[in-house]
Amino acid sequence: MGPNVWKLIGTGAAMLAGMVANKIVNSGWQKATGKEAPSDPTNPDVDWKEALAFAAFSGLVIGIARLVAQRQAAKGFVAAVKRQSDDIGDVDLQAQIDARTSKA
Repeated sequence: MGPNVWKLIGTGAAMLAGMVANKIVNSGWQKATGKEAPSDPTNPDVDWKEALAFAAFSGLVIGIARLVAQRQAAKGFVAAVKRQSDDIGDVDLQAQIDARTSKA
């Protein structure tokens, strides 16, 4: 597994996290405010306070979701590299991981 595989895994994890986070943001906003999440917070018809609160809330949720997804993907990648290096024999695992992710 080379750097291109890691890029694909990382990108996929981030995309999946974004979709899940979007659902969490919308349902969380609905529960917290009793209103639908603004479909376009940049619209001048949306109150400034609401737009700023929504931006802060959605940014926090999406940021956390992406971080969790990418860390889990990295954990899986490290485990896969370790399995490969165990099959090869005595190999410096950290050097393998660094070599495979440094080009990412």
